[in-house]
Amino acid sequence: MSIMSKDTIKKEAADWVAVVYSGNASQEDETNLDLWLGHSDQHMAEYERALALWDLAVDAAPTKKKQDSVGFVQLTKIGAVAAVLLIVLTSFMMRPVMNETAPVKTVEIYTTHKGETQDITLLDGSVITLNTDTKLYVDYSDGLRRVILDKGEAYFDVARDPANPFVVSAGNQMVTVLGTQFNVRQKASQLTVAVVEGLVAVHEIIETDLLKEKAQQMVSSSETNDLEKMTLIKLEAGSVGVFHKKAELLSDIMSTDAEKFHEWRQGIVKFSDQPLSEFVMEMSRYTPMEIIISDPRLADLKISGVFHYEDIQGIMSGLEVMLPVKIRRVGNRILIEKKTES
Repeated sequence: MSIMSKDTIKKEAADWVAVVYSGNASQEDETNLDLWLGHSDQHMAEYERALALWDLAVDAAPTKKKQDSVGFVQLTKIGAVAAVLLIVLTSFMMRPVMNETAPVKTVEIYTTHKGETQDITLLDGSVITLNTDTKLYVDYSDGLRRVILDKGEAYFDVARDPANPFVVSAGNQMVTVLGTQFNVRQKASQLTVAVVEGLVAVHEIIETDLLKEKAQQMVSSSETNDLEKMTLIKLEAGSVGVFHKKAELLSDIMSTDAEKFHEWRQGIVKFSDQPLSEFVMEMSRYTPMEIIISDPRLADLKISGVFHYEDIQGIMSGLEVMLPVKIRRVGNRILIEKKTES
């Protein structure tokens, strides 16, 4: 390959990164990028290089990489606070770690549709369980194990490897998780982190290129005081933190059974005297059908119980027994209506 052709590829790679980060990429752009990346390994390498350079140029904006035909990533700048979960492992549980024969750079995209869950095992033995309607990116490179939770919910069981920090980007909050098991869920306006093992510390990273340095400081330090210098808020095992997505401030912190926040892994969802509106919002995550409360007066009806989300039809039939409602199915919609006196 000539020097001129390499320069051309570099320029085209930079152009493609600009398109991806613009937020205005079309379906045609996506198809054309897939074709361009498929030309050669050099095309892919220069695209990765351009992404890395962009990261350094944009304060606190974690990279979201497009590396196969799953779909484009739309990334917006979030100001001074990065969206980063630095997973720094301090437990004594040992597992297989990345070895020298592992690929230097491996980027994968994983998705689940509504009603699906999926377990994925990473190069180092870490296991991620994706809940319904979830999309995440996994990038093992440059001394970091990085995951971008683009949408949805995932449970992380991370292999201990202090030499390669585990990084998760999600929402606009930044926390450091000192442990191996935790659940992360993104909703429209908030991020919920439930810690099963270890410690979660909320902090800021102002510059993206400080990410690795700070992560290495965390794993190399055994002194609590050193950690406290970087910590704003802590969540211990059994605690759940709810964060606003537009600020670094903690919205709420609960000392509770964090296990219940990942009961979805058992195929169930639980409700305890919660309004029907919340029930519908949660169950809508698990079905492509649109669930509609036809009468607004029904929204505040309280519901309790354990439901197997794979049986949406059975759940809807059960509602007619539990509440003064009737269920009507119209095409791809499930209508919850007020039961009339017969």
